[in-house]
Amino acid sequence: MRVWDALRHLEPARPVYVEAESKKVGNVTVPEALIAELQRVCATADGALDLPEPLVPGSRVRILEGPFAGYEAELLSQDGAHRARVLLEMLGQYHAVQMPVDLLTPVR
Repeated sequence: MRVWDALRHLEPARPVYVEAESKKVGNVTVPEALIAELQRVCATADGALDLPEPLVPGSRVRILEGPFAGYEAELLSQDGAHRARVLLEMLGQYHAVQMPVDLLTPVR
C-alpha cells in the first residue's frame, strides 16, 4: 500500500504525524531506536508500510492474547487509542469486556 492510499483511509478526527527523512520533528529529535524500528517495519519488497485496518465500532474483532485469545467479539467502543469495550459470547451469554486495543485485530 502506498503512503497516500494509507493516509486517505485514516480517521480525520485522529492526529497523524508524517515526517520525511529528517531525524528532527520541529525542535524534537527522533530517537535512533524509533527510526530503526520504523525502518525495520517498512523493509518490505516495495518499501511501503502496511498499516493495520482501523477498528470500527460494530465490527467483528479477534482477540490476540490473554485469557480470551482466539475468541471473536463485536467491538462496542474505544476509549481513545488504549482501551476497547467488546461484546463477547461465552456459554450462551453476552458479556461486555474491556481490554487493551492492541490485543484486537479486525476479522476479515
